[in-house]
Amino acid sequence: METPQEIFCSAEWHLSHLHGQGSTLAPLIYSLSLRLSKKSGIFFASIPTLAQYFKSDERTIRKAIRILAAIKFFEIAREETGASVCYRPIHHSIWEKNNPGKCAEKWQGPWAKEVQDTLGPELHAISGGRFRVYPNWMKAMRKTGHSDNAIRYHFRAYIAQVLPTGQQWTVGLAGRFIKYLKAQSAGLTVGDPSQIL
Repeated sequence: METPQEIFCSAEWHLSHLHGQGSTLAPLIYSLSLRLSKKSGIFFASIPTLAQYFKSDERTIRKAIRILAAIKFFEIAREETGASVCYRPIHHSIWEKNNPGKCAEKWQGPWAKEVQDTLGPELHAISGGRFRVYPNWMKAMRKTGHSDNAIRYHFRAYIAQVLPTGQQWTVGLAGRFIKYLKAQSAGLTVGDPSQIL
């Protein structure tokens, strides 16, 4: 099972930690604002329009917008008497630069220190984040004589074969896969791995 740190930090992560009146609508308003301001960079929907759109009351909408402004996901672009306030929604990548140290850190697998080795993260992703790939296991797989492409292919095939049997992800999977891999012909030209899973 993946941990929250395995997902990169995002606006959703920050917005999920909001509390109080308006906190449940703030993420929805933020998402809508990004979509509506995609070309102009300006969000200017009126409070009554948003209240009707989200089937909410105007007070809750105001509080949600104030929350977004307070946490700096909204910047006031223009404010005129008698007109809707124009906001500039701030994308998370920009917000992160303006608010250092406030983002969740992504979990770094044991392969993170290996220079440009993409196989470990790819096998982790193929497993849906359920299997952690460690450097020693990577070395053992590569000693079987299979190319990285063949290992990816066979890992997909192995998962497709064993998951229906109910075998666990963690208990002995690494050893069983190495045994399976050794039984496969090295140097085999493999097909399209997307056809397996």
